[in-house]
Amino acid sequence: MEFTGIVEGFYGKPWSMNSRIDMMKFLGKHGYNLYVYAPKGDPFHRAKWREPYPQNMLNDFKELVNVGNNANVEFSIAISPGLSLVYSKPKEVDLFVEKALSFYEMGVKIFGLFFDDIPQMLQNNFDIQKFPDLVHAQIHFAHEVYKKLELKVPDLKLMLCPTIYHGDGKSDYVQTLGKELDRNIYILWTGPQICSEKITKQDAVSIQN
Repeated sequence: MEFTGIVEGFYGKPWSMNSRIDMMKFLGKHGYNLYVYAPKGDPFHRAKWREPYPQNMLNDFKELVNVGNNANVEFSIAISPGLSLVYSKPKEVDLFVEKALSFYEMGVKIFGLFFDDIPQMLQNNFDIQKFPDLVHAQIHFAHEVYKKLELKVPDLKLMLCPTIYHGDGKSDYVQTLGKELDRNIYILWTGPQICSEKITKQDAVSIQN
């Protein structure tokens, strides 16, 4: 597998920075290679995604990146804009890219665009007029983000967490995403369940198809 590691993506109180550093070291010690920062309780990750991170938090992230480098574990920042995002508004793409680039400046090259745990239908009238459904809006936004980041970030890796991120992959949403999303963008999937105890080879083959 290209990536092995964890996503700090739970609800509730986020980990302390010391806990994250300990986790980075643990991952490196046991042969994992990726830590994804995405706690729902961080307002700058989700509710205030348009706002830049305060400098004191950026300083902490830089330390975490350095710890990861020493442990051979890459740090990835994920941003979760789906609750308020206007997919049809170009300025939204710019805000996402600007925020991601503030992490590129400290050495981050893997970014997450997370659309989990949001309504499965478009909410904004401008989006409803422009796109046939949610998945096409998300594909459009992901492509615009990827094109702009690719110009600035060598060896860019962009990961997309879909709104439907588990199950058998037979829904129209997942089928469309698989067919139309740029192949350079990674799609996250948690297996048959939201928290799958195991993912079999057959599960992997099924979602691939």
